[in-house]
Amino acid sequence: MFRRIVRIPRGVSGAVAAVVLAATAVATARGEGAAGAEALAGQGHTTPTALMVFIDYEGAVRPGISPTDLRVQAANVLAASLSPDGEGVLTYPEIEPSMRVWGVRTAADLSNDLLHALGSEYGVETVVLSRLVVFSDRLLLLSRGIDRMSGTVAWATIDEAALGEGFWNPEHFDLERWRGAVAKLEPHGKSTRNGQSAGEGATVLVLPLRPVGLSPHSGELANHALLHALLSSQRFRIPDPSLVRNVLRAKGHDPSMLDMNGRSELLTWYEPSALLVPDLLAFDSEPVSAPNAVDLGIEPVDLSPISSARSPLYFQVLAVDCASGQVRSADAVYLEPDDAVGLFGLTRHVPLAKRFEEAAAEIVEQMQKRGGNL
Repeated sequence: MFRRIVRIPRGVSGAVAAVVLAATAVATARGEGAAGAEALAGQGHTTPTALMVFIDYEGAVRPGISPTDLRVQAANVLAASLSPDGEGVLTYPEIEPSMRVWGVRTAADLSNDLLHALGSEYGVETVVLSRLVVFSDRLLLLSRGIDRMSGTVAWATIDEAALGEGFWNPEHFDLERWRGAVAKLEPHGKSTRNGQSAGEGATVLVLPLRPVGLSPHSGELANHALLHALLSSQRFRIPDPSLVRNVLRAKGHDPSMLDMNGRSELLTWYEPSALLVPDLLAFDSEPVSAPNAVDLGIEPVDLSPISSARSPLYFQVLAVDCASGQVRSADAVYLEPDDAVGLFGLTRHVPLAKRFEEAAAEIVEQMQKRGGNL
């Protein structure tokens, strides 16, 4: 017999608190709390992994099926990929009460409070955060594994799968077809820390990116590619960017416009070797002028809100000293546009994920050539 201490956030209403207490009682009865997890581990069961799946729709995608149903089915498929025997992966039925209490509605809302709750209530050691971006012609999956105790990223993966022609046709689209498409994606990766403990390696913080000339999800994709490249170098310890973002937000700081007070907060929390500030700029291969623009005799520039995957890209990462705000280094790569037509006049599909992975890998390679000193 054991006592369970439940942390209720300040300001939470009695009704919500009752939901938390009820969920805790259910977890206790099912043996999914910390003590229950220890008992399962003693019987040879896998320590629970919490899987959170978030879906974003790009463009005019209209599935015709409840978004909740699509998310639940996608989570079930990805959970089966993480654990083929179906054991050791907790999804929405188990962890949704805690997610609601701590206000986690998107992949950017992950907080240290939720990590604590997942550990104390369910015995979770690893949190897998998956963001599924749905296009009319493809699915893009951004996943990362987070160590619950330290809040550091253990691995980050990007996967992309094409959808067949007419995939969203209401006459043929159903949940079975949706599950089959999601099953083509790999939500997990091997740890790229090469056996390092969570406390080893220089701590660097990756700040959020707001792309210029590309759709909003491209910023998350670029950040994810940078995470993967940094982890692959096996030189850095990286607290999860969502946790960093919410540490700043909790103190009233804007992560995208970090000032001296914001840097001081990060210095207190993480003592980072450097802040990595990424920027992404896309140029349209055929520049256009804004409507009703005044002719100043200047060559037209890209004012198109969204460029294509074939557009030239400029990806830059600044390494900033957290204490002084001084820029220590700047690494950048310019990617030429890919040809739209390949051999025999066939149109070539250029995955945007691949272009970002190549750009991020080249930037990290530049860092390593400089000795990796941040």
